[in-house]
Amino acid sequence: MHEQLSMKDFYPDYEETPERSEMSRNVKFSAPEQIDIAKIKQYLLQNLTQRQMAEKMNCTEETISRKISKWMQTNDFNQWLDSWWLKLAMELSKNVETKVEVFRQLTRLKTAKQTKEIKADINTQTQTLISQQNDILIEFSRKRNESRNRPS
Repeated sequence: MHEQLSMKDFYPDYEETPERSEMSRNVKFSAPEQIDIAKIKQYLLQNLTQRQMAEKMNCTEETISRKISKWMQTNDFNQWLDSWWLKLAMELSKNVETKVEVFRQLTRLKTAKQTKEIKADINTQTQTLISQQNDILIEFSRKRNESRNRPS
């Protein structure tokens, strides 16, 4: 079993901040879901596929996929991924260039994930802004029509 590492193991000055945990604030897991996520973490370390996990957990692949997708929205997933990836890299290679490449790939993966999250957040904010603008226009139009229909 892999030793649990944290970002502090690689960056001694690393501190968890509200901004870093912002995205995990709204994701809540029930007690059974927490148990399932713990099992999924263990199965991932055993290199099981989602199909194999589903068989072991007596559920469908879609259920496993949904649980993993939900977990991926949390800070816990990011910490687990960093720890697992870096620990694996240290185990697999004594070659400095390979270790550097592993860090590059991890950075690319995290950048892609953060870019996707930022785009989703921007889309949500844009939709909210458009909705608010539509509400204002509708209210303006309603008041304008009321004033036109009012006897002078």
